Amino acid sequence: GLLAAIGLYETLCDAQRSQLTSVQRSIARPSSMTKLASLGIDAEAEISENVVRCMNELGKSLNDTLETIMVEAMARDLVHDLYRPNKERIDLASVLSGTVDDVAAVSNLTRFPMITRPSPLPMFYFDPQLLRYLHRQALSNACKYGKIGGSVLTEITFDDKHNTLEINVINMPGQYHDRLVAMGPKAEERVFFKGYQIHDRFMNDMDSILTKKTESTQLPGDGGWVMQKMARMMKGECKIKFLESKTVFTLSISAKPYESEKIRTPTDVKTFRLPPEIWGIGIDDSRIQQKLLAKFFEFTGISSEKIKVFGKDSEEIMGFVDFVVNFMNEHMGSQILLIADENLEMTDGASNHITVSGSALVESIRSRLLPEQERDLIALIRSANDSASDVAVYRARAHGFLPKAPIKKANVLETLAPLWLARYPPRSEFADDMSQSRFTRSDSLSSLESSASLNEAIAATPVEVIEMVNSIDAMFTAGDVVSNWDAVWEKMHALKGDLLTLQVGSKVIAAVGMINSFRELHTNEELIDRWNILRDRIKSLASST
Repeated sequence: GLLAAIGLYETLCDAQRSQLTSVQRSIARPSSMTKLASLGIDAEAEISENVVRCMNELGKSLNDTLETIMVEAMARDLVHDLYRPNKERIDLASVLSGTVDDVAAVSNLTRFPMITRPSPLPMFYFDPQLLRYLHRQALSNACKYGKIGGSVLTEITFDDKHNTLEINVINMPGQYHDRLVAMGPKAEERVFFKGYQIHDRFMNDMDSILTKKTESTQLPGDGGWVMQKMARMMKGECKIKFLESKTVFTLSISAKPYESEKIRTPTDVKTFRLPPEIWGIGIDDSRIQQKLLAKFFEFTGISSEKIKVFGKDSEEIMGFVDFVVNFMNEHMGSQILLIADENLEMTDGASNHITVSGSALVESIRSRLLPEQERDLIALIRSANDSASDVAVYRARAHGFLPKAPIKKANVLETLAPLWLARYPPRSEFADDMSQSRFTRSDSLSSLESSASLNEAIAATPVEVIEMVNSIDAMFTAGDVVSNWDAVWEKMHALKGDLLTLQVGSKVIAAVGMINSFRELHTNEELIDRWNILRDRIKSLASST
């Protein structure tokens, strides 16, 4: 739901920007200034700008929520030794700047300066989640235990001769700093002990300064221990120094620039492309995610006529295995990129909700294919559940795991390339073919660069909206809506998602608000009366779109 909300936000934001651009262009034409002024165009432009600003704040809130969920899941897996790093090409300064914004909130950002040596830094190949979480913890501790309101400096130094990266977080002395300095190495070591926390109590007896915490409060008191685990996962270490005038937290790790030959993939992701005749087949139970999945396939370079996405109803979900097997029988020798959502929700004939495992469907498909057919298939499981145990199941049943994150056209090929190369390691003949048909990402996506293209792919058509309305209307006409409410509400929720992909306007907003109001109704008469009004409004709206 959160990922779908982010997708809707991006679509609405693009649509609003397009509208704002149109207004600004109209204002820029001198010949029409008098007429536009009489129409109140200045007020309209101001409203549009406010809407874009509010939508940007909404987007940040949605992405922050997603980030919080992912960080909490990562922390849980770290404590239980289940987390596995997901490395990617990163701009380190940008990754860490995001954590500064998180900690600073509305405070003066000059309180959290950042310097890099050299400037700019090269691109690196790390798990951004690990670095972001570790830096956030270091900043949080600096604010909590350092000088109240004091500045906190982040200093990043890369030594290209020794291939080492050092990140220092430096804060001014806070309460009890003199006692920490007096403890020397003892305090510096025990900061990273499991179950110990400095600054909990300071007594006259120095042996009682460090107090043992109970297992029930393990994670809050084990911040330093968790940070050390993260550092070791990156083959580095954490240290802290309590000096007379400051406290310095240091993360030291081995690092090579992304461009280094030793960490490049055998095929450069910037020139990676899929075979020209490959098919894209996907399945997802969400209408919005189905359209985003189709756009994902297009971003990889697959032509639209070779893309098939299923999951709109229980019939498509239950028939998916047969379709894929029959399709591969009919297209012997054709390569297939298959992406399946892990949790496919559907209802049976009695309106009972059932969850079908996408990875189990893929496993059934693979078991029914001949060996030479299976070699032409690369099947990936797309899921928001990315714990080590879940990913292990996905990889056992399919060929790889694709995190369910917002789809961004700039990194689709980078995300897919390592999964493809793991499935099909490059050979000399393959490399020759690749070298003859290489193209840049900008070439492959030239027709998809505009936001209008993305809007068109995601937006529901008026015909689709009316079809959904008719489907819901049949459920209301059938009689007892209250007893069948779960199935009715599921359809109405999907209708709301379709409406939000149309051109934004007061009629759409009013219709969405009316859908939400159904949850306050409790009788068949109330529900049917409200639906009759809503049905007519939506049909009128769709007809005028």
